[in-house]
Amino acid sequence: MDKRDSGVFSDTLYYLLYPDGIENNWWNWARNRIILYYMNKFRQEPLLDVGCGRGVVTCFLKSRGWNVEGIELGNTSPLCEGNFHYGKDIFSLPEEKRELFRSVSLFDVIEHIDDPVDFLAKIRNFFHNLKYVYITVPARMELWSRFDDEVGHKRRYTLKSLSEHADLSGYSIVFSRYFFHSLYLPIMLLRSRRSAKMSVPKSPLFLVLHRLVGFFFFAEGITLPGKIPGSSIFAVFEPKKF
Repeated sequence: MDKRDSGVFSDTLYYLLYPDGIENNWWNWARNRIILYYMNKFRQEPLLDVGCGRGVVTCFLKSRGWNVEGIELGNTSPLCEGNFHYGKDIFSLPEEKRELFRSVSLFDVIEHIDDPVDFLAKIRNFFHNLKYVYITVPARMELWSRFDDEVGHKRRYTLKSLSEHADLSGYSIVFSRYFFHSLYLPIMLLRSRRSAKMSVPKSPLFLVLHRLVGFFFFAEGITLPGKIPGSSIFAVFEPKKF
């Protein structure tokens, strides 16, 4: 079985997706800030960042004052110092550890899982003090491209399909929206050419250009109506009280 089928990237794919300096790429720069902007409205800590990879989001949240730890099935090296648990399944955490966490994040995780409803339900039952689950997923099946095949996606979501998965797994959605709205048409037109490789700005000029592009996508992600389709979704799940 390919490692991606179990939600684990190969070493090659880790460094293709997350080379050193990737946090400065315009896409990650904007995504990190959009995530932080909305998470701060529903802040619950400590946070466990599940499927953290090399810690692109984990490190950013930590730098912004969040009490966060990362956990990842695969073995790789983090982009910053912090509490990272590599080669571990979240369901292997001892009770005294999991009782600490009041929130869990799944940033571009559940689209890799064969049965996300079962996975989400297990998280709800496993973390007894859980208040929120913060989620990002790729959006809109009509945007399916070579990139999705390369990184092992099983699906892309709509606001409706994500809400259905939340309900079936025992959650209510307290917030959801599309972002990266302006990427919708370019991805649609360039689906056959899109690949998993992401560029890292290596010169001061390109760093500035990436920041400017990133700021544009951050600005539209917090100002445009959330129902306008985009290439990604951010959502906050709250466990239902039965």
